[in-house]
Amino acid sequence: MRREPEKTLMRTRTNTITAFAALLAVGLLSSSVFADCGFIKGLVENDRIKCGRIGVPEDHARPDDRKIKIAYAVVKAKNGPSDEAVIYFSGGPGGGSLNAGFMGFLANSPLTEDRDLVLFDQRGIQFSSALPDIGKGVYQAMAANTDMAGERKLIAKVLSEYRKKAEKKKIDLGAYNSFQNAKDVGLMMTELGYQKYDLFGISYGTRLARIIQDLYPEKVNAVILDSPNLMTDDFLVDRMRSYSAAAEKTFRACERDENCSRSNPDLEAEYVAVIDKLKDEPIKVKAKSGDFWMNAQDAVYFLRRQLYRTDALERFPAFLNALKDNDQKILKAAVDTELADVEDGSFNTSMFLAVSGYESMDEANTPAKIDDLYGEIPHFPAQLGFFTNLYIEGMNWHDKRIKPADRIFKMSAVPTVIFVNQYDPVTPPENGKFFQKKLENSHLFVIDEGGHAGGDFDCKMKIMNEFMASPTKSPDASCLKLFGGD
Repeated sequence: MRREPEKTLMRTRTNTITAFAALLAVGLLSSSVFADCGFIKGLVENDRIKCGRIGVPEDHARPDDRKIKIAYAVVKAKNGPSDEAVIYFSGGPGGGSLNAGFMGFLANSPLTEDRDLVLFDQRGIQFSSALPDIGKGVYQAMAANTDMAGERKLIAKVLSEYRKKAEKKKIDLGAYNSFQNAKDVGLMMTELGYQKYDLFGISYGTRLARIIQDLYPEKVNAVILDSPNLMTDDFLVDRMRSYSAAAEKTFRACERDENCSRSNPDLEAEYVAVIDKLKDEPIKVKAKSGDFWMNAQDAVYFLRRQLYRTDALERFPAFLNALKDNDQKILKAAVDTELADVEDGSFNTSMFLAVSGYESMDEANTPAKIDDLYGEIPHFPAQLGFFTNLYIEGMNWHDKRIKPADRIFKMSAVPTVIFVNQYDPVTPPENGKFFQKKLENSHLFVIDEGGHAGGDFDCKMKIMNEFMASPTKSPDASCLKLFGGD
C-alpha cells in the first residue's frame, strides 16, 4: 500500500497548552516534544515515526522526589494529519513496545490508516528507566538440573542479589505498578495534545488500558481490549486454573479431531506419563545458551506456552511428542525462543514481578497451601515451573500491596470492544464476561480458536478501525470465527 510520509508534526492543541506549560515549569516534561529515534536499535529512518521522552515522578504521590523517563514513539497516519491517536498497551507486565520489527509491523498495518499510533515502553521496561532485570538469572535457575525445591533456592538467590542492586540505585520497586503506569500515560496524553485517544491493549495491557479508561474518560474515544486481564487475578492461582481449563479443552478437542486422535489416541494419559517420566529422567537440551535441563516442572511450563499460539491444538501434542521422543530440534527451538526475550531486553522480568507483587499476590497463599491447590486442580502431574517459585519468593520483592477494595474497575460508559479466544490458557472467556459487568457500552467477541491474543489480525483490524470511526454502532464481526456455545 502506498504511503505518504508526514514531514511535519501535529501541533499541541490549544486546549492543552496551559497544562503543558505548567508541567514544563516544574520540570516533569521534556522541553522538546519529539526527539531522535536513534536509541531504538535497527529502526530504519522514517519520516512517519518520531520519538520522545518525558520525565515523570517515580511515585506520583510524591512528585518532587525521584524522577524517571518514559520513552515513546508516534507513528503518523498514512492518510494525513490526525487529531486522534491510538495508544498501544503491551502485555506482560514487562513487555516492551519500542522494538524495530514490531514498530515497523504496526506502522504498515491498517491501524495507522487514518489515526496516529502511539507506542511507549511502560515504566521499568527497556528504554523507560529499566529496572535491573532478574530475567537471565531466573532463566538459569530454570535451566539447572534440579527439582522444584532446588529451583526455588536458586530463584531466591537471584531475587536477593537484584533487590540489593535496586536498593543501591534508590529504586522504589513498589512504585512500579499499573496505577503509577496509568498516571504516566496521563502525562503523556497531555504532552502529545490530541483531542481524543483510542486505547488498544493486549493481555496485561488490557488491565492498564482499563484503569486509564476510568481515570481519564474525557480523553478516550473508544477502547479495544484483546484477551482481558483481570485486576482481581492472582498471579499464580489463576494461571493454574486457566491452564488446567485450557488443557482439558485441548484433550477433548484432540479426541474429536481425527488426525490428532490417530496420532495421540489418549493425549491426556500420554501427558501424565511423559511428565512423570521426566521426574526421574530429565532431558538435556543443547540450547543456544548451553545445556538446559528439561525437568518435569519445566515441561509443564513449556507445554503451557504451546497453548499461547493460534495453532495450539496442533502444537501441544507435537511438543508432548517431542518430549517423549527427545526431539532436540523442537525442544531447542522452544528453549532458545524463551531466552531471546531475556537477551534482547524486550521483556523485563523485574517489572513483571513488581507489578504482580503490588496487585496480584496473596500472602495467605503459603507454600503449603499452594501444594494443596496443586492437589485439587486437575492436569498437574508436576507443578508449574518458573511461576510457582517466582510467586513464593516474589512475596519479598517489595512490601507494597494494593488494598483488595481498590482492585476494582469503575462503571464506564466509554464504548469498548472485547476479544477473547475460547481456548486461551491465560485469559479465558470468563474474563471477558467479567469485564462486561462494568462496561455500559461494550461488545464481547469470543473467538472459537486457540492461542492468546492471536487470531485473524486483518479481521480484527477491520473491526477495530470501523469501531473507532463509529463507536456508537455495533461492530460487524462477521469475518470472525465466533464460538457458538454458552
